[in-house]
Amino acid sequence: MISDKKIKNNDFLYLAALIIYIFRELYVSSQYYVGGIDPPFFRYFYFIPITSLLLTVILLDKRYSNTILMIIVSAIFLLTLLSAGKLRELIMVALFIVAAENINLERVFLIAAIFMIAYISFVIILDLVGAFSEYELYFENVDRMTEDGIVSRSFLGFDYPTKVPNCFMSIVLMLAYSLRNKRRNLLLVILALIINYVLYKVTNTRAIYYEVMLFIVVAYIIKFIKETCNYNVDNNLLVKTMAIISWPIYLGVSLYLGIKYDSEVEWMKGLNRVLSRRLQLTNDAISEYGIHMFGHDFEWRTAGYRGTDNYLFVDCSYWNIIIRYGIVMLVLIMVLYMILMIDSIWKKDAVFTWILVIVGLHSCTDPQLLSIVYTPFVLTAFGVIKKNYEHKDILVYRKKNSWIRIQQKKNI
Repeated sequence: MISDKKIKNNDFLYLAALIIYIFRELYVSSQYYVGGIDPPFFRYFYFIPITSLLLTVILLDKRYSNTILMIIVSAIFLLTLLSAGKLRELIMVALFIVAAENINLERVFLIAAIFMIAYISFVIILDLVGAFSEYELYFENVDRMTEDGIVSRSFLGFDYPTKVPNCFMSIVLMLAYSLRNKRRNLLLVILALIINYVLYKVTNTRAIYYEVMLFIVVAYIIKFIKETCNYNVDNNLLVKTMAIISWPIYLGVSLYLGIKYDSEVEWMKGLNRVLSRRLQLTNDAISEYGIHMFGHDFEWRTAGYRGTDNYLFVDCSYWNIIIRYGIVMLVLIMVLYMILMIDSIWKKDAVFTWILVIVGLHSCTDPQLLSIVYTPFVLTAFGVIKKNYEHKDILVYRKKNSWIRIQQKKNI
């Protein structure tokens, strides 16, 4: 057994690594970084303290007994890294997942969410007082044409208008995960809905606005039913079935639309327009880069290409992972999230089940499924797998002991 002191030390080391990672991701997407203020630490050396802290957690833990599982996962990551590039980022994601086995992620996510709120608020305040005005020339016009005319979209101090809404969604989901066993808080819900609406009005980020609103309302209803009626919605067979098949449906629909998109088909053309050309760009990327088992090393054409015919980026996480990292990586990620989904349903953890459903939906139109800043819940996977294996071993041991006792009675 690991002592309480060692557990707390591991939590602190893990949290420190995650905070550094989040800070770096938010910093390099802020207008300070894009505007030219670029300390070399954030470009070249940030991964050294992160990997050092995570390896320390793993070495201090010493509870990894399922060697075969670790070898399989490591081999898949290694093969993907060798052919798909982005070596540093994937290694760190893998280390975060493995090191999180015995970490109190509820506490870690809560502190990480508070840190994100503080940092983003600081950047927004700087933007409001004009601290980034001299860097405006670095950014392309992203105003959106609608039926009501041109709608202005604010950057809020970051490199793109969707950055803060995406971060806000991550914060909401992390807080919901961390506080899901607490009593519901109507004031917190109202505050989140107000912030969500304000962000929608200033950034015109529609999909995230509706997804966050849907999540907050349904999560509150789930808590309300549980606390007032003493009923867990995960007991409902239809709810459990829909939750389990949600991710395969998301994946199937995304794959079908990406492969079969045809601008001559009227409903596809209309859907592509609603989704801001996402279907067309996905289809173009498939044609240009193809589909590989272990990915393809290339750079998306984004900076400097937006608004031109040469722009190419895939927002759908499922297709982004397939094209960039390969089929094997997508299968691995899908398996991890399906394990989390089934485990949350088995434990009757309705709020976490709903979080996973929303993450899968969000991944259809946004590319953050592999980012632990925006969708950190894959970090819980290794701990869930390990505990289920331990539970299975206990059950097998009990069955064997029962059989031995039965045989002993017969012999007597």
